[in-house]
Amino acid sequence: MSERLHYFDGLRGVAALVVVVGHFLSAFIPAMVFGSQEPEMALANQIAGTPLYVLYSGTFAVFIFFVMSGFVFARALDRSDRGILENLIRRYLRFALPVLASILVAWVLIGLLPDANQRVGEILDVEWFARQYAYGAHDIERVLREGLYRNFVAGGSYYNLALWTMRVELLGSIALIILYCALQPKYRMLLLFFSIVYLLGFTDRGWWQNLAAIAVGAVFWEGSKLNWKVPYAHFLGAVFVLAGLYLGGLPRVGVRPDSPLRPVMDVLRELEFGNAYFLIMTAAASCLVLGIALWPRAQKLLSGPIGRKLGDLSFPVYLLHFPIVGTVGAWVFVTLNGFGVSTPIAITVSFACYLLLVLGLSELFHRYVEIPTLSLIRLLSRHWPSDVQIAALFRSLGDRFRNVFIVLVK
Repeated sequence: MSERLHYFDGLRGVAALVVVVGHFLSAFIPAMVFGSQEPEMALANQIAGTPLYVLYSGTFAVFIFFVMSGFVFARALDRSDRGILENLIRRYLRFALPVLASILVAWVLIGLLPDANQRVGEILDVEWFARQYAYGAHDIERVLREGLYRNFVAGGSYYNLALWTMRVELLGSIALIILYCALQPKYRMLLLFFSIVYLLGFTDRGWWQNLAAIAVGAVFWEGSKLNWKVPYAHFLGAVFVLAGLYLGGLPRVGVRPDSPLRPVMDVLRELEFGNAYFLIMTAAASCLVLGIALWPRAQKLLSGPIGRKLGDLSFPVYLLHFPIVGTVGAWVFVTLNGFGVSTPIAITVSFACYLLLVLGLSELFHRYVEIPTLSLIRLLSRHWPSDVQIAALFRSLGDRFRNVFIVLVK
């Protein structure tokens, strides 16, 4: 089966929109994300502590990305005869070139609207949002450095808060490349299972634990090759989807005593195995992805024209949304606030402008950055030397270095 899984494209697009909404609410209505004790924010605070949080939980959406990434990339590697070096270069270019382009966009926007987010932070008393872009746009050297390597090493970018995931994606990709290109297939499931247990239960760094979700995705691919007949697949798929949405609604403000998620948290804390939050997010994303893979109705819903289009734009949307909300979205709100427009209306208009600009720029980004990047990668593969040619090249270089060394010694 080599066809594209369009329902995963649709799911990725929906997850990207969840991140878009989540970051906007974090900046403009933070009580819906972080909670608040202010009386006027009682409704927002109540929503933040319920499973309704799943509708804008960027963390849950990112875990969905990780699980799908593990499945799709493992699937591609398993069906390819490319070597390790070629796969590493392809994967790096797939991430680095769009990331660099998105940071260039952020650099331009910050230069044009350098303090809009800080003014929003002052007006709405949102400290974390006011801290972004506190030192202006910097120079082009920093843009190139962050886009090409620093973001993947440090796990984040000054220009784009959302880029912390790129380190997880690249490191997870490297691990899968080694697993599928250098090791025998019979060891894959064992190593993946061991990795999941170790990463979730015995590491204390959050981004390391995120790698477990990528490993789960690879396990799903390995399991799909068994071609098992799943009884009551439709029913089980619906159950898994509902379970994923239920668990994915774990609120950032913590699980209150009256929360429907309280029993789950209590059980995990009693087990004293790993970080309960990361365990739940990994389980939630895994249940949702597995459920959709089993449930044809969900697949049909996500595979429609809108789902496919959102899937096409999902990576650009993810890369561009935060610089836009921190500049243009913030500027619209500050401008309306200056004209005396009420805060709720100003926030609503700002969100509409922000969303339209994100979708519009993402379409341009998809056409003029992402598609050319994929074309460049395909061109590279067509002209990539064979393993025999690479081995001959390294032997030739080795002979030359040896001859030079002998001459220098004499």
